[in-house]
Amino acid sequence: MEPKSRPALGLAIRHLRLIPYLAQGLSNGECATALGLSRHTIESYVSDIMAEFGVSSRSRLVIACQEQLESEEISP
Repeated sequence: MEPKSRPALGLAIRHLRLIPYLAQGLSNGECATALGLSRHTIESYVSDIMAEFGVSSRSRLVIACQEQLESEEISP
């Protein structure tokens, strides 16, 4: 039995789908439109992801995600 692989960054897929839009600097409303979700849902996802990474701004979140992805590429 093969172990389940975890998504990149250790995030749920629904959260992971949001990261590229945040990296582009889109607003919550723009992210909601792009993903077909409500603004409230996006706000919740952003809060969840920020808490997961222990950051308090969207720009720090994008940087933390980028750093984590780089470290995952290096780690076996």
